[in-house]
Amino acid sequence: MKRAGKQRVDKQRVGKQHARKQPAARAMRRAAPPAGPLRLPAALEIHCVRDLASLALERLAAGRAVRIDGSAVQSADTAGLQLLVALRRDALANGTSFEWHGTSPVLLATGAILGLSASLGFVEAT
Repeated sequence: MKRAGKQRVDKQRVGKQHARKQPAARAMRRAAPPAGPLRLPAALEIHCVRDLASLALERLAAGRAVRIDGSAVQSADTAGLQLLVALRRDALANGTSFEWHGTSPVLLATGAILGLSASLGFVEAT
């Protein structure tokens, strides 16, 4: 019976050690942002800005080219476009390239209505 108890304790210890290693693995995954373009959601609105900013800042911190795929955007508000303007400005200020890999008609129109086409780099793209 002592052995059964000892095996149970050993399994618990191994489980705790495994649990301690998981945060380090998550940190490693975050250290290297994906190489593909950052895909904007269909609703580029204030509720998603924080998450998008976090993903974009990871790419900037890694010194990688910032590539944005805005082809899926079906609605956008000022907060969403403000994030993109700030991201482009920061990328260019740091000497990092900022590239569009697709823009939806809605994204282009919203940028034009708000007078942000040049700030977003749409003028060069058209």
